[in-house]
Amino acid sequence: MSRWHENSEKNILALSMAPVFADALNEWQFTGKIEYFGADACGTCELCGQPHLASQYLIKNGRTSEKLWVGSTRILKFTGIQVFNDDKVALTDDDARRKQLDKALNAKLQDMALQPLRGLYSRADEQERENMSGC
Repeated sequence: MSRWHENSEKNILALSMAPVFADALNEWQFTGKIEYFGADACGTCELCGQPHLASQYLIKNGRTSEKLWVGSTRILKFTGIQVFNDDKVALTDDDARRKQLDKALNAKLQDMALQPLRGLYSRADEQERENMSGC
């Protein structure tokens, strides 16, 4: 068993109700929240301890309300961690799970790209906003 897997077992069991790793994983789900660090890659997976992550995904335990910031690799490796589509249906297919995580990451990147524009817009007075809207 790898060091990453051993760390994952220890960390998930400490924050779960179930005493067995596979059962404990079933208590967890991806929340849809992501932190993105880009080239800085300063994130660390709180599940396995893997450093230098460009992005972290928030998972939450539905029984204990505990939360962990983890890498997408762990979510995809441990299929017990639930990933839901936009209709709140749990995805079981590996490809569908990966696509949903990629979709969430792309939404985060788009939101980050728009933040400077939102800041400019919020500082603009009413006349400037009318000019910006083109109306």
